[in-house]
Amino acid sequence: MLSSRRGIVRRWAGIPALRPMASGRRRKCLALVMVVAIIGLGMGRAFSESLPMQAAVLISRNIRPYIEAADGAIAAFKGSEFGVETFLLDRMKGGAAETLAASIRQGAYDLVLSVGPEASSLAWSHSPAQVCPIIYTMVLNPSRLAGAPREPCGISLGIPIEVQLQTIARTLPSVRRIGLMFDPENNAAFYGDAERMAAEAGISVVPVRVSSRKEIARALAANWQRIDGLWLIPDRTVISESIVQYIVKQGLLNDTPVVGYNRFFYESGAAVSFVLDYTEIGAQAGRLALSAAARGECAAGGPAFQTWINARVVEKLGIPSAAGGGSVILK
Repeated sequence: MLSSRRGIVRRWAGIPALRPMASGRRRKCLALVMVVAIIGLGMGRAFSESLPMQAAVLISRNIRPYIEAADGAIAAFKGSEFGVETFLLDRMKGGAAETLAASIRQGAYDLVLSVGPEASSLAWSHSPAQVCPIIYTMVLNPSRLAGAPREPCGISLGIPIEVQLQTIARTLPSVRRIGLMFDPENNAAFYGDAERMAAEAGISVVPVRVSSRKEIARALAANWQRIDGLWLIPDRTVISESIVQYIVKQGLLNDTPVVGYNRFFYESGAAVSFVLDYTEIGAQAGRLALSAAARGECAAGGPAFQTWINARVVEKLGIPSAAGGGSVILK
């Protein structure tokens, strides 16, 4: 632990015990020892202060998006005063995770960066006093995790609603009534915010509510004539590859563009897809962590992403589209 290493350095600089000797000789030796001790204390402090600050990068699972994000974060630390230790939680056995949590709680690290919800929960739930800055990334709803602070600091996977609406309006200017498919149990708040913000983008949001996967076909059939586009967001009820492919196919059959949120949507035929850049998201979190350590202040931020327009699908649907803005990539 960093605190232990610094403690050892300070103990090394202590004044050694003196043996009994003649008074004159004792005074001379005492003066010499004091000089050496003062020099030693100075050297000890200098050596202690020269020790690198230590950052722990906790990774929830060994999967590609998390590893790419961790790589981006570690790259952001290069050239800084921080040394980095990485921990793959799904590779830890026995009580290793609990031991790691205890070391965080005891101040072994000056900074913790957590990648994924499991890593974030471990860091937060075991460090209620927040003994060091804890920065999260690769988490969709950080405030819902166990132990999360009221205003957690990090980079969320959730693209801000207003940014999504503005991007939809820019890339699909003919869409004025966008259907939002969601389960009210999971995303009622998202719909409420989207409805409130839509007017600024010149769009109205039409709710397409489903409480189970069995309701999806009926809900779509009831709403195709009411909407110019369909907007899909991360939702436990709607999320599966087969459901995405079904919805996109139905959109094409009903001449309605679908807006999705990752590369799979684009490959399945969505007209517009928000594609996250996991390496850059990790780099964002790394830079935010360094800033938090330096300034003691931090706030949540949105993820780096690109907007992919499927030109083939847009042309097939016969709808106008725009590719303005540097973040838009035509595919």
